[in-house]
Amino acid sequence: MPKKLVLPLLLALSCCRIFAQTDPSDSIAALSSCPSVYDLFNNPTRIRATTGTYYNPDTLTPSIDSLLNLYNPWWEFEYCRHSKHLLITDTNYTDPYIPSLRTIPSGETASMRLGDLYLGGSSQRISFLYHVDTTVSDMLILKYAAVLEVPNHDFYEQPKFTFQTLDSAGNEIDSLCYSAIFIADSSLGWLEDTIDDYSSHYRAAVLWKPWTTVGIRLNDVHGQTIRIVLTTYDCLQAGHFGYAYFTLGCSLFGIVPDYCGTPDTFAFHAPEGFNYTWYSPSNPDSILSTSRHLYTTTPGTYTCRIHFIGAPIGTDCYTEMNCYTKEAFPRAELSLDTLDTVECDVRFLLHSHNHIFLVENGDTTHTNLPSHTRWILDDIDTLDDLNPIITLDSGLHKVMLLAYLGQDDCFDTITQWLQVGSFCHCHDTIHDTIVQNALPWQALGQTFYTETDTVIFHQGSHEWVDGVVGCDSIYDYHLRIWPNLTDTILYYLCPDNLPFTLNGHQLSTEGCTPIDTLLGSHGEDSTVVACLHILPTSDTTLNDTIVDTQLPWPFLDSLFTDSVTDCIFHLYNEAGCDSTIHYNLHIYWNGDHCDTSLSYPNVVTPNGDGVNDRFVIGGLLENNCFKYNELTIYNRYGRMVYHRRNIHDENDWWAPNKHTPADTYFYYFKAHGINIWTQHRGVIVLLRDK
Repeated sequence: MPKKLVLPLLLALSCCRIFAQTDPSDSIAALSSCPSVYDLFNNPTRIRATTGTYYNPDTLTPSIDSLLNLYNPWWEFEYCRHSKHLLITDTNYTDPYIPSLRTIPSGETASMRLGDLYLGGSSQRISFLYHVDTTVSDMLILKYAAVLEVPNHDFYEQPKFTFQTLDSAGNEIDSLCYSAIFIADSSLGWLEDTIDDYSSHYRAAVLWKPWTTVGIRLNDVHGQTIRIVLTTYDCLQAGHFGYAYFTLGCSLFGIVPDYCGTPDTFAFHAPEGFNYTWYSPSNPDSILSTSRHLYTTTPGTYTCRIHFIGAPIGTDCYTEMNCYTKEAFPRAELSLDTLDTVECDVRFLLHSHNHIFLVENGDTTHTNLPSHTRWILDDIDTLDDLNPIITLDSGLHKVMLLAYLGQDDCFDTITQWLQVGSFCHCHDTIHDTIVQNALPWQALGQTFYTETDTVIFHQGSHEWVDGVVGCDSIYDYHLRIWPNLTDTILYYLCPDNLPFTLNGHQLSTEGCTPIDTLLGSHGEDSTVVACLHILPTSDTTLNDTIVDTQLPWPFLDSLFTDSVTDCIFHLYNEAGCDSTIHYNLHIYWNGDHCDTSLSYPNVVTPNGDGVNDRFVIGGLLENNCFKYNELTIYNRYGRMVYHRRNIHDENDWWAPNKHTPADTYFYYFKAHGINIWTQHRGVIVLLRDK
C-alpha cells in the first residue's frame, strides 16, 4: 500500500546530539532552497547555531539536539530540558509547562525549540543562509510559539524572541520592515498561565503565545544571499527564562481568488502572516475588511494593503495589491522525481504545480497563484501536502492530483500511472533530444508523441551483476523536443486595402497563411506565418432614451438639448478605417409614459416552424422601456444553459439547438429603465416532436 514518508530514518532515541557546527557553504545552489528546520539533515552547512549572554548571543558554538520520539525513560527528557537548540519531530509532543501548546504547529512535521527551560540570563541564536530567488518564491513564512516568564522588568530587560534579516556583510536589512521583536504582552494576544518552575521550584507567572504566522515579503532582496537570524533571551537580570518554537517555509506572495467561475459571493485570500486593510480604489476611506479574507457580492476591483506584522504603526512597511472579480478556475499539473529505494520499495517526490487561471471576456490568463491541492494514491490514500514523499511497493500504481477552489466548488484532475519494479532492479536515466519532425519517437519499446519525464519499467530486461538474467529494470526517461518554430507577422488593414500581396501570396480574407519555411539550427522547421486582421468599416445605429431632467445630454463630442433622429458621426480607427454611427435620441418630456407590461412564455418548441422556436419575452423589444436587462436560464440540475445582458434584437433570444434535451428549465429575468425596474422568475418547458 502507498504510504507517506516525511523524515529520513532516525535513531530511536528521545534526545540525541545530531549536529556539529561547520562553516557555511558558498555555493548558491546549496543556499537557494527554502530554509527549513530539516536543513539540519539535508543542508547543515547553511546553519549557524550559537549561545551566549543577554548582550552577546554568539559567545559559544554548541551542538544541536533532536527529540525524535516519546517512548524512552523520563531521564532522557530531563536532558532535553537543558537543550538550547532542540529539533522536535514528534507531532504528539506538547510543551512541558503549557500542556495545551503543541510543539509542532498544525500542517508541519517538525519544529525547533530555541532556548532551554531554565534560568541563567542566557541567550540562544540560530541563523540560516538563504539565496533569494523571487521567481521561485518571494515570501518567507515564520511560524512561532513562545513561552516567556513575566518578570515585570523594564521593556528591554524582559525575556524576548527576535527575528532579524542581515545582508551578506552582516548588516541588518531595514530594521523596520524585515526584523521584529516579540515581547510578551497580554494586550497583543498573549495568554497568561501559572507554572511550576523546574529550576527555581516555585510557582511562576508566564505569558505564552499560541502558534502565530508572520510573513516577510522578499522582493527587495531578490538575487541577494541573506542571513535569517532568530534569537531568544532570558531576562537581563538572569532570574526569568524565555524560549520559543519555530518553523520556516516559503510561499508565493499574492492575493488568491477562492471561488469558481462567477459566483454569488467572491472570496479573496491575501498571503498569511500579515496585517490587512481591504478597500475599494473608488472609495479608499471605506474599510471593507481587516482580516486576511475579503468576501463580496459586488463585482469590481479591490485593493488590499498588506502590512508587515513586526513593523511599528505608521511605517510604510506594506504592499498594496489589486484583485479583480474575474472568472476563476483551477488547473492541475504535476511532476515527480524518483528518490531511492527503501527495502523492497521505491520512494518518489511528488511536485504539485497546481495554479489558477482567470477568464475575462473570453480571454484566459494563467497565473502563478496556487489552488488547493489534494493527492489521491491508488483511489484510497489522500494527502494534502504540496510536495509529499511517497513510498510505493512493486506493481502498477495510480497517482492522481486534484486542484480545486472554494469548498470543492470546481476542480481539475491529472493522473499519472507508475509501474514500480521489485527491489531487484537496475536503475538508469536516459535523455533523448529530437526535432519535432522525428515524431512519433520510438524508445524503450514505447511510442512517444510529446515531451515526457516518466518512469518506465521493463521486466527481466537486465543481466544482474552476478550473471543472473531476468532482473527487472527502471528507467527515468526524459525526452526533449526541439519544436517547429513559428514566426508570426500581424497585419491590420482596412477593406479598401485588399487584396494584399506579401512574398508572392495574395491575402484577401482574415486568417493566418504560411508564406515561407526556414531550417532551424537543430534541423527543425521554422515557418513564417502572416496573420491578416481586417478592420472593417461599420455602420451602426445607437439609440438612447432619457427623461428631460437629464438634459443637456452628452454623446461623443456633442451635447444635445432635444430629440434627434439619424444624427451621423464618423469615427476612424488606427488604420484609417471609417466607421459610421447613426445616433437617435428620444426624450420623455413631462406627460410621456412608457408601457412596461411584459408577457412571459411557458413553452418553447424549436421545430423550425417559426412559432415558439425561441424564448421571447413579449413587449421587451417593442416598448423599449427596459434598456438594461438580463436573462439567465438553468436546467433542472442548476447548470446555466443561457445568459444574455441587454437584449436588443430578435437574435438575442434563447434558441435551443437540436442537442438541447426536451425538459423543464427555469429562468430569471431582471431589468430596469428610467425610474422603473422589474424582475421575474419562471418555468419554461422545451417540447419536441416525437
